Amino acid sequence: MIDKLFRGVERALGEITRAPLEAGAVAPDFTLKDQSGRSVRLYDLRGRPVVLVFYPRDHTPVCSGQLQDLDGMLEKLTAAGGLAFGVNPGSAKSHQDFQAALGLRFDLLVDEGGATARAWRATAGPKIRRTVYAVTPGGRIAFAERGRPDPERVIRALGLWDPPPTPADEGVPVSTLIQVQEPGEGGVR
Repeated sequence: MIDKLFRGVERALGEITRAPLEAGAVAPDFTLKDQSGRSVRLYDLRGRPVVLVFYPRDHTPVCSGQLQDLDGMLEKLTAAGGLAFGVNPGSAKSHQDFQAALGLRFDLLVDEGGATARAWRATAGPKIRRTVYAVTPGGRIAFAERGRPDPERVIRALGLWDPPPTPADEGVPVSTLIQVQEPGEGGVR
């Protein structure tokens, strides 16, 4: 009995401390239904960048903020033909209501039983851990991080970030600041 308890504790601690899948790894395939009942298979999206946000629950403040952040970066992702998905074990009805309440422009996938979250190392025991992944068009993980990373970093990992233009030099020209003198002139010998 005690051995069984210790094995259970070790297994739970292993899940809590285990890192997300590593950048460069092949993204595990899945087929899940979205909030409208349509099937989405990751393998069928090859050729397009994909962002996945595993989040614990619909209708919570932190999850709402994170998915709104994702919605805010959607233009850069969709301009490159990309897609974004929120993933958790909530029901299709809960996802529909949550999507409508926030005005989200991307689909929420139903991970019934949490098997996909476990395959993607986005769990701690039975709970979903907030984990963000970016998948390249070739099906490899380009970004993997727990928590609520800045969406700009996610986009940058996919190579879709357009940095702001470098500002023009202002102030004193460099030639004025550095005056090179020939040997023998002005005391430099």
